[in-house]
Amino acid sequence: MSLPDLIEIVPLEKPVWAQVSVPGSKSITNRALILAALGEGETTLQGALWSEDTQVMVECLQELGFMVNVEPDHQEACNRTIVVWQRRARSAGRHGRAAHGVVCGQCRHRGEVSDRIGMPR
Repeated sequence: MSLPDLIEIVPLEKPVWAQVSVPGSKSITNRALILAALGEGETTLQGALWSEDTQVMVECLQELGFMVNVEPDHQEACNRTIVVWQRRARSAGRHGRAAHGVVCGQCRHRGEVSDRIGMPR
């Protein structure tokens, strides 16, 4: 279906009010997960993107001993509300960004680096 040669734009008679919910960012979500893990107490991330990378990061944090609770976001199907608290550690799968954060977290909290970061390709 092609567009017409001319599209008429009619000025609005009153201001538009709208509320838009957009999917989150996996890069921002993974960085926020690392910061949440490094923080004290409980941290809640709202509007966090639920992608394969963020799932791997959550699994890494859980293996490291962090408690992570993931709940659906009722405003955006791709997003989640994620709560992170406590500590412990282990694997990052094949996801480089997750591995970077896990190594940083282990160095910060345990003074050592795991030999299980990443997967053979």
